[in-house]
Amino acid sequence: MDKGNKEEETWVSFGLIPVKKEENIYQFLLLKHKNWEGGVDHWSFCKGGPEPGETELQTAERELREETNLTLKKWLKGKDGELLSGLMQYKAGKRKIPKTVRLYVGEVEGEVEIQAEEISESRWVNIDDVESLITYEQEKQLWRELKDKISW
Repeated sequence: MDKGNKEEETWVSFGLIPVKKEENIYQFLLLKHKNWEGGVDHWSFCKGGPEPGETELQTAERELREETNLTLKKWLKGKDGELLSGLMQYKAGKRKIPKTVRLYVGEVEGEVEIQAEEISESRWVNIDDVESLITYEQEKQLWRELKDKISW
């Protein structure tokens, strides 16, 4: 096969930034994802690839359940009234495959039970501590953009 004519492989992922309110304080859930594709363990949000026929929102909600056992209570909207979401693109894994990720924000309920095969740890943090825990700069930038759009 002529590799020069092969289309470049790309990955797409959809996820959710889980939010809960306790004692009038909003907290956000971050997950420590296990070493993947030769990378390193890293702090990030719930996300994953779509299954056949799934929409972006269905994928994000399924990944939330699979990775944390939490249930979506409601999608959060931004100051503009639209669903709160952000997009980031980067090269993933040791093969540096182009990846596009769209993250939505949603209020959740339930008790966290992490998916041990993929996740090693979870942590609820307040809005001011989220950025310092996120591992990768692209996701920190996405968080900064979303944080400014949140409308309580």
